[in-house]
Amino acid sequence: MVFQQTVASGLAALANKYPNAVIEIKGMIWHQGESDIDGTHEYQYEANLTAFIADIRATFGANLPFVIGRLSSHRT
Repeated sequence: MVFQQTVASGLAALANKYPNAVIEIKGMIWHQGESDIDGTHEYQYEANLTAFIADIRATFGANLPFVIGRLSSHRT
């Protein structure tokens, strides 16, 4: 919910600065952090990310494209 509140505040600030603009969220990019790939959180991470995506789509549109970036597990 904190994420949605942050986005809502940002959208409100944009709408305030550009009152005649049409503001539309076209998609979301999520880039996981290094601690998410260390092998100790992988099972929790999948469930948490799935729930997060569902929550974001419930707030901003059921068909919102969601792109996921991943860090290399080799960290070279």
